[in-house]
Amino acid sequence: MMRYFIKNASSVIEVISREETATAWLTLSEDGIVRILFKKSVEVDLPAQDENHAAFIRICGDKKRPVIYRTQDYVNFTKEARERSVLLEKTSPILASAMIPQNFGYKLLADLYIRINKPGIPTKVFSTEEEAVAWLRSLT
Repeated sequence: MMRYFIKNASSVIEVISREETATAWLTLSEDGIVRILFKKSVEVDLPAQDENHAAFIRICGDKKRPVIYRTQDYVNFTKEARERSVLLEKTSPILASAMIPQNFGYKLLADLYIRINKPGIPTKVFSTEEEAVAWLRSLT
């Protein structure tokens, strides 16, 4: 069996489970955090959101988990997908969400998303994975 690892600035973490959809890679690592990386140049519409949601539920099982979201260049979430994401929280095993935008423009969009859509779970934007992980751990 092949083993996978995630490397960040300060550590290497083993991947326990992983899924790939048309628009994202999802991993559950040994630290209990689900990391979702949206692929480059994709549009996340309602069908893509359904596929990602199903993969997320498979990877988490019945346990609520903290999540880190990252995007690559040119990722677009449709208005319908953004609006429905707050509704999906009720059926998703998400404990808390950390977003790590790749640039200032995406940071502004992430902050705007939080202000407008008002997620029902703890959600925050960070500059680094280390900050995001520390915050997520403080909630568990």
